[in-house]
Amino acid sequence: MHSEKGSVLAITTGFVLAFTMLGVGAIYFSGVQSQDIEKKVSSTKAFWLAEAGVEKAFVKMPAVLYSSGNDESLSFGLGTYNVNTALKSGYMHRWTIDSTGFTTPSTRRIHVEVGPNITTIFKSTGPLDFVHGTPNITGPTEEKMKFSFEDIFGISEATMRSLATHYLVDPQPNPDNVSGITWVDVSHGSMKISSNVWGGSGILIVNGDLDISGGTFSGVIWVNGRLDIGSGNPQINGSIFEYDVSNTSTKITGSGTFTFDPLAIDNAFSYLLGYDSAFHNIISWQEVD
Repeated sequence: MHSEKGSVLAITTGFVLAFTMLGVGAIYFSGVQSQDIEKKVSSTKAFWLAEAGVEKAFVKMPAVLYSSGNDESLSFGLGTYNVNTALKSGYMHRWTIDSTGFTTPSTRRIHVEVGPNITTIFKSTGPLDFVHGTPNITGPTEEKMKFSFEDIFGISEATMRSLATHYLVDPQPNPDNVSGITWVDVSHGSMKISSNVWGGSGILIVNGDLDISGGTFSGVIWVNGRLDIGSGNPQINGSIFEYDVSNTSTKITGSGTFTFDPLAIDNAFSYLLGYDSAFHNIISWQEVD
């Protein structure tokens, strides 16, 4: 009898100890899980605070007012953010936004570059056709991209035309004074650039077809029509856009040199000062440690 009572007591004690250990373990793991959740919530809050700082930089200051630097911070119940906006070194129209969100115990940082919405040497509504091999292209190229005039320049074609420094209609080959903002209307044939000593710069808008087989251009070229870069050695630094409603190929032949040049693009956009929408585009966005 005593032996049976002792066995029951031992078994009961074992169960009590086992359930106690399970309970303690559950409480411990629940606490650990709760801490992990709190850390994740805190980190998420810090991230959204950093995002709020980036948005505040966009809302508060037009691009033309960004200069050597501007700091702003805000503290409230959820935490704090600190934002610094500054002109990127070497550029006139490209800015950096560095925003940091703080909550206890988390910190999240976001680095954003803002400027003209141009990140490639070529964009075309039709395929890029390298007829005799690939020419000397430095920089990313894109084909069959969906884009619009306002996507790239931040203003309408009508506004751009009104800002033109030079306005040409069916010009002779290798026209002079292609600088600043040049608007060209081509009613028949095409605008032709063939001379190796020809030079142009700024923003060139060709409302029609464009044939290039020589010369040098620095800036941004937009073609509302067919683009044919023929045999020869044209040199283009900046970016080229073909918006061809007939969706024909952009033909590139010869030994031309085409270089994606952010500084050339930056200089070209100097002619759009006062139109903040031309500059309020996110070029790059990344979270940094």
